[in-house]
Amino acid sequence: MKIIFVHGTGVRLPAFEATFNTVKAHVAHFLPAASVTGCYWGDHGSDIGKGLSVPLYDQARAINQQTPEDEALAEWALLYDDPLVELRLLAARTSGDIAFDGFGDSPVIKVRKALAELRNAIDTGTWPPVPGKVDGSAVAAIEAIDNLPELDSAIAEGVQFGKNSGKGLDPLIELLARAVTAGWVQAQMTTGSPVVPSTTRDALQLAAFHLMGGSGAQVRGVVGDIVSFVTKPLRTFLGAVVADPVLQVAAWGGRTYRHSIANAATPAVGDILLYQARGETIRSIIAKAVADAGETPVVLLAHSLGGIACIDLLISSPPPQVKAVITAGSQAPFLYEIGALTQLQQPAALPGHMPSWLNIYDRDDLLSFKAEAILGNGARVSDCEIRSHQPFPASHSTYWDNVEVWKRIAGFLETLGT
Repeated sequence: MKIIFVHGTGVRLPAFEATFNTVKAHVAHFLPAASVTGCYWGDHGSDIGKGLSVPLYDQARAINQQTPEDEALAEWALLYDDPLVELRLLAARTSGDIAFDGFGDSPVIKVRKALAELRNAIDTGTWPPVPGKVDGSAVAAIEAIDNLPELDSAIAEGVQFGKNSGKGLDPLIELLARAVTAGWVQAQMTTGSPVVPSTTRDALQLAAFHLMGGSGAQVRGVVGDIVSFVTKPLRTFLGAVVADPVLQVAAWGGRTYRHSIANAATPAVGDILLYQARGETIRSIIAKAVADAGETPVVLLAHSLGGIACIDLLISSPPPQVKAVITAGSQAPFLYEIGALTQLQQPAALPGHMPSWLNIYDRDDLLSFKAEAILGNGARVSDCEIRSHQPFPASHSTYWDNVEVWKRIAGFLETLGT
């Protein structure tokens, strides 16, 4: 029996050789009667070229050269993910009890009254006019703030910051307005509504600021210092440890990294797009590797995009010596379900000549999918879940070092008598 290993998307020669050495070592241990050969197609994958289509490709800036616009975009990105993040960060900096002179309402009561006033304005329809509509999700955003366990601590630190800066409660009120706004925007995104325009977002933020008793100073002038204050630890951390361009775009301003992001993303994403457009080249490379095996029974062992190509090949023009196919971290089932698998359109079933298929997936690998439920046909398609206990995207690349994977592969091939 010959095992042909087909790599996945974004892999180029040095990485392929390292992975293939791992595969060979495990085949020798778990399948000593089998031989293994590699099927490398990476040189036919995508290439960004000169990056002429990518805005700012030739103007990459260092992390300490970001513009205020970059920083504002990054701050909103964090808030869209967690509308309460700035309040949480503010609360984490608190160093004592709230300073209170004993006259009038305490700061905690003032802030909670301000939130109640804002909610009442929404409930009664007196919310100031903004471009676009404001719906009940803004009320839910207010309730989330009101129920935040760390709110009192955030108020304490916000009061101290306002006292030190001479701006009173304005900085704290502005953080609350940003949290309400981000919560509303997040709700719109979750429901699939059109993206909220920045003009609507900014008008909503300003209106909330004034309704809660903001002084009327320029919003950015009020909030800029306190946002920098609460996010400084996060900025320092990200600047020190975030080296992955894909994480950089999610963290502190994607435009800064257009050059490195494009270079990093092109092999992985570009290979998938290239395959969907002209996948016959990769399939022909796999077919040739099978043909080179002669009459020896073949098992295709494929990762990620390599699995898609193998499934397409076996559906359209199956080499007779292929007795089984094993995919790990494959998107073939998902592509079939959405109508994008090149060689098989839903609801058509797998053809009768399809060999037995073991599909290995990891729930923590966001690029792996189950096949049995949607493509199962008797015993020919079976799913096997493994757990790498790695976060994504590391979970997508840990299959071949996982002993449990090889035990399952050996057991699968044993049941087939190969």
